[in-house]
Amino acid sequence: MTAPITQEDWQELVDACNRFWDTDYQNSKDLLEDLYVTRNLGFTIIVKQLGISPGPIKKELRRLGIPIRPRGGSNHVVNKCHIALLNIPTERRIQMTSMQLSKETGFGPWYVRTTLKRYGLKYNKFNRGQDKKGVIKNARKESKAVEKKDIW
Repeated sequence: MTAPITQEDWQELVDACNRFWDTDYQNSKDLLEDLYVTRNLGFTIIVKQLGISPGPIKKELRRLGIPIRPRGGSNHVVNKCHIALLNIPTERRIQMTSMQLSKETGFGPWYVRTTLKRYGLKYNKFNRGQDKKGVIKNARKESKAVEKKDIW
């Protein structure tokens, strides 16, 4: 078992980091907030950077009141389909159906629809395009439905 790291040891580590990285950390809180919170580095990377075991780092984070993330990082898995859909401009995406979006992104239509619903992205839910004359294709069906309602 190794000896616990004292405040003097932490200050020496902070000074060494300042010299090595040309930074201006005042204390261990500045150092750990920058590495762990701002840069979002994990324990394994911080351990390699500082050259100490993860135990003292975790202990110092607790002492400073910095919340520790759960093991394995974030529970949110990056959805590649979501990223691909965000790369399509909103004005264009709103006019496209899920089938067109699926051809554009390379993901299946069901996966595209599910991703669109999950993240609340807008898209054309109905295949209501216009023909060459500018008339809505489904207009005839709508007019028949209105006529039936009028009869009854």
